[in-house]
Amino acid sequence: MSSTFVHTIFFGSDGAATRRFCTELYQHGHIGKIAVALFTVQKASSRAKVYRGGKEGEGGRTMSYKDLAYYRKGEFLERLASLLAHDECGMVWGWGLDMKQSNAKHVLYIDLPQGQVSLHSVRRFAGPDYSGIWDGSNASEERVIQFCESLRCGCASATATIAAPIAKEDSSNGKNTQE
Repeated sequence: MSSTFVHTIFFGSDGAATRRFCTELYQHGHIGKIAVALFTVQKASSRAKVYRGGKEGEGGRTMSYKDLAYYRKGEFLERLASLLAHDECGMVWGWGLDMKQSNAKHVLYIDLPQGQVSLHSVRRFAGPDYSGIWDGSNASEERVIQFCESLRCGCASATATIAAPIAKEDSSNGKNTQE
């Protein structure tokens, strides 16, 4: 199934269309709230990677658009972790560490029917340790879009659960890490 509609919302800058889309997802209950939070986290993350420039903030300090987007991502990640902590849909998720990162070492992993999503964070928020490992893919953006589209169209695959992956321990620090 094509995710053209959700792609348009995700890559566009139409705030009213994004709000209508999020309202539509909210109609699906708690899983819809998770989808909206996941969508907004991923959109903030994707935008931060391409933003340039900035604007003057309080006290004449210039804030880069990139920093502002990452700040928003952190706020959305905290909300997403809270929603996942109260999830009744059986989603497999949790926190791991990426020791290759100098700043955003904490990683929120979520196993969607479309595949694993991984989101880096400077802080670890509420939630369990992740029992698996990074799947080695950088496909989170597309998987989030597909997840939201399948929920939007009422496809059963949006809420299907995935078996927990097998954990692999990094012998140097005893933590689950990305490879």
